[in-house]
Amino acid sequence: MSIYGRGGASASQGGAWAKNDKVAKIGAAGEKKVAKALEPYFSSPSSAALFHDLAVPGRDANIDHLIVSGKDVLLVDTKVWAPGIYFTIFSRTFRWGKGKKGARFKRLKHADKKTYEMLRADLEKYLAPLGARILTPAVVVLCNSGEANVCLYKPLGARAYTLDRFIAKRVSGSPLAPPDPALLNEIELLFRSKGR
Repeated sequence: MSIYGRGGASASQGGAWAKNDKVAKIGAAGEKKVAKALEPYFSSPSSAALFHDLAVPGRDANIDHLIVSGKDVLLVDTKVWAPGIYFTIFSRTFRWGKGKKGARFKRLKHADKKTYEMLRADLEKYLAPLGARILTPAVVVLCNSGEANVCLYKPLGARAYTLDRFIAKRVSGSPLAPPDPALLNEIELLFRSKGR
């Protein structure tokens, strides 16, 4: 089996990123849902590797999911947001959706952070000496109720997907290869260094 860790493990413990325990629990449930949807594609010993809840070298941060196929490395972040249409205009993201007072626009500053650019740079610095190709990160957006349309959402340094679209386009629709052994070994060391 090429699956390491448990989805939502550190999110369920809260953290500085969460406003409160309720938000942390929602985030953990979202990460668990994405993990459950991904794991069937990584259950064979000869499949690509899937890591959950991976520490980032030199930062007090984690990567929700990491896919390693050959020398390709794909960071996957899970978000659980309100239903609506998400769109980015001039590097500013908004949501059009129904609220308690009817339909409205809402500016989402949290959706425009440079987190993905930073994490990708960190992974490149750490794994590039082994020949790794760090792919453009993926943001998987879930909703507790209703649906999120993320076709027009352009996160900085990443691509946004719904869960079904991510699996169709990046997992089941892509050739996944067993991970490069040296790369896998280095990521396993990183994974163990945080005691996950």
